[in-house]
Amino acid sequence: MTTHPDTGSGASAEILPPVPEVVDADFTPAHILAELPRTDHPPAPKPIAGVAEAALGGRWWQPGPTAPAVPCGTKPDTSPGAPPDTPAGTATGTAGDAAGDGASSAEGCNTQLLHRFETAQLWRPPVEAHTRALTPATAKAWLLLARHWLGVNAASGDLRFLNAACKLLGTVWMRRRADRWSTPDLLPDLQATAALVDDACAELADRLSRRALPPLTAPASPALDGEPLEGPACGMLKTVILAGAGSSSPSAFLAHARSLDIEASAVCWYGSPPAPAASSAYDSAWYPPAPPRPPRPAPDLPATQAHVTGWKDAAAVLARWQPDLLILLGMPIVPPEILGIPTVGTLNAHNGALPTYRGMDAVAWALLNNDPIICTVHQVTAGVDTGPVLLTQPVLLAPTPTLRQRVKAAQLTLLAAVTAHTATTGHLPDGHPQSPHLARQFYRLHPHLKRIMNASPYGTGDQR
Repeated sequence: MTTHPDTGSGASAEILPPVPEVVDADFTPAHILAELPRTDHPPAPKPIAGVAEAALGGRWWQPGPTAPAVPCGTKPDTSPGAPPDTPAGTATGTAGDAAGDGASSAEGCNTQLLHRFETAQLWRPPVEAHTRALTPATAKAWLLLARHWLGVNAASGDLRFLNAACKLLGTVWMRRRADRWSTPDLLPDLQATAALVDDACAELADRLSRRALPPLTAPASPALDGEPLEGPACGMLKTVILAGAGSSSPSAFLAHARSLDIEASAVCWYGSPPAPAASSAYDSAWYPPAPPRPPRPAPDLPATQAHVTGWKDAAAVLARWQPDLLILLGMPIVPPEILGIPTVGTLNAHNGALPTYRGMDAVAWALLNNDPIICTVHQVTAGVDTGPVLLTQPVLLAPTPTLRQRVKAAQLTLLAAVTAHTATTGHLPDGHPQSPHLARQFYRLHPHLKRIMNASPYGTGDQR
């Protein structure tokens, strides 16, 4: 793995961790510009007409030996409905649009394209192994797309496109070094893109440096339908936990549930415990640095347990147990054949507000957008984070060192509250459907943006 100790730039000069180039296609703009100094300051980025449409039609997220068709010219997109006219945070692409159901505007096209790239496994560590098909010609197209998305970010304030531009630039830079490309016509594009990314990251870092951390106040207690949860549950509901192998969440969930006189009857462990791998910034979501916590004794787990490694075996085990309510803890996307087994429903907790913060790294994205942190429990349906919202609770930012554990505790507390309500009444609490017009899907945060977060008041806990 190649690492660069000199990661300082205008956006992150105070943070000096190693940069896992091969594993994450990580980079810093300063490192690129040290080798390829900018000659002229590039103009402010603007969306480029036709690029997103060409990339979507040409499936640029599937690099191959054939050079992609690139639209002629690189004029800014000023057509009606183009991203410059889009208010910040009002993306219209729904989950269906992102999955490829079609889009009627430049904004929807960009949303679809972003989803295609982010879900194409290109940036699953190690990135070097997943991007070997990238050629210099496709790399040049990717840099054009990165500059276009930097324009979309500048016009709309949607930082998902800055994040994706970082991933495109970092991958091209990593592949050029790994494959020893000697293509001089690629260098000006690398220079210009790195300079624009550096400017955008410096602007983001400056904005974050001027954020004020909110004061510490007491959070409201979760409640359902305005009624406090009191008294023991009826105990007639058979509750089963489906958890990722190696997860500590089942024990923590049971501690919350038992305080409400709820017991799970069984735990089905799915998959294999994660094996040690090369250090990757994508391994876990971003949270403010936390002090080490002493280990706590875990409560007893149910006597009935099973370990499975595939969905077919999981379905067979759950069908034999016949659960009324299924609780998901630390699970990947669950297929429909699993969701059809419990008679009452399946619950999942999410560390973001739904539907506006679907997907990954929801806490970091909320902070980047200066939005509150809200945990959600929803009924699981066939979509990803799309089911009816059953209960929510805001989580205070301060004190930042304990944010990660407080978010996790809020998720488990909400799950236990909904479980207790369901056990008491025999049905799920009243929920409200998610509006597709408010839906936004978020993706893994690039390591360089995580460094910017670490250097901000959110990472340092500095009240400025």
